Amino acid sequence: MTFIDLAPVWLSIKLAGITTILLLLMTTPLAWWLAFTSSRLKPFIEAVVSLPLILPPTVLGFYLLILFSPNNPLGSAWLTLTGETLTFSFQGLLIASMLYSFPFVVQPLQTAFTNIGRPLLEASKILGASSWDTFISIVLPLSRQGFLSAMVLGFAHTIGE
Repeated sequence: MTFIDLAPVWLSIKLAGITTILLLLMTTPLAWWLAFTSSRLKPFIEAVVSLPLILPPTVLGFYLLILFSPNNPLGSAWLTLTGETLTFSFQGLLIASMLYSFPFVVQPLQTAFTNIGRPLLEASKILGASSWDTFISIVLPLSRQGFLSAMVLGFAHTIGE
């Protein structure tokens, strides 16, 4: 097999890897907020996060092609800034993959954070740990399985699509 034969495989792996890393960075604060908020917006945000689960990929792709088109504000702004269109580019593919895999990363993280519970976090705060120390020392180790699930689901879903 030549490099040309394997180019689509490498592109898929590159896309899935970058998508997974960016989604973990973006969705961790959102999953944390969803796990511990009592806001009235929580059901609405959860519904919006879950939308890619119910939208067929062709419908989502069609809407993104329209949104990324140079005839629309987002596509036009991107074209003005970069000189390239988002449609049929790696950046456009990355954004679409991130949108479509979003719930597959948010939901395992939210569940992992919820399972930690407030008492342990409150005990950490009472003992004088900062929020960052609590997150690094308590939350990350206890939610390791959630992060692993989020990474596997995000990567596999991106490869699959």
